[in-house]
Amino acid sequence: MKNGRAAAQATSQPIAAPSGNLGPLSPARVLRILEFLSEQERGQTLADVCRGLSSPKSSVLSLLKELVALGYLVREDRHYTLGQAALSLATAIVGHSGAEAHIQTVLNSLSDKTGLTIIYSEFVAEQSVMLHKQVIQSTRPIRYVGELGVPRPLDTTAAGRAVLAFTDPAWCRKYLDARYNSRSRKTAAERKKLLDALASVRKDGYSSSLGDFTPGVGSFAAPVMDREGRPIASIGISGPEADVRAEARTLVALLPPAAEQISRMLKVKSR
Repeated sequence: MKNGRAAAQATSQPIAAPSGNLGPLSPARVLRILEFLSEQERGQTLADVCRGLSSPKSSVLSLLKELVALGYLVREDRHYTLGQAALSLATAIVGHSGAEAHIQTVLNSLSDKTGLTIIYSEFVAEQSVMLHKQVIQSTRPIRYVGELGVPRPLDTTAAGRAVLAFTDPAWCRKYLDARYNSRSRKTAAERKKLLDALASVRKDGYSSSLGDFTPGVGSFAAPVMDREGRPIASIGISGPEADVRAEARTLVALLPPAAEQISRMLKVKSR
């Protein structure tokens, strides 16, 4: 059972070189800034970063601005935190050190236990989508076929809802404002229904999409978190809606522990 919608492949864009003359010590300072912020439990102000690096504001501020412009940092209410570009880079580095093999092991275990399609999807915040990165196809005669590299929306898929429920509230509101407006024909009632579903995801630890994105297809998913507790991916189980509904209790019991196993590994690898 394949989703008939055509979707463009996500393409990687080259990162532009920082503008301005940042000086010979800039590469070292950039790495020190990223390392310092990765070790903090919350956002840091300019003054905090300067103290942590023992560097003057004049040299740090220009680097912070460049890193924000490139997406490596996010600035909110005068506080700096790691941005999606930094998280994507970290994920890529972890991938080269064995993360993909570990994730594959977890997916294989779920596949053996369920026989359904197992999908690991990454959160791409810049595009507000989930991207299927690893897929194990179902072994059942009647099955849902997962497609690699195809972007999926956050609000109507289990993978997307698993992540959307735990995103920064301000980011989530901005996303919903863009998706649920008069031009999109999505109603206030639909938005309220989604918000109720996201509240359930935060309570239960897993999400569902039962025919919401592709008619006849059911999915459950659980979020994968970075060491700061931010969602970066999801692990999901998909199949014919009737099968998924009938086996719901078993499937939802398997997902959160599998997602937590991957989250723990990524946290260790990122230290």
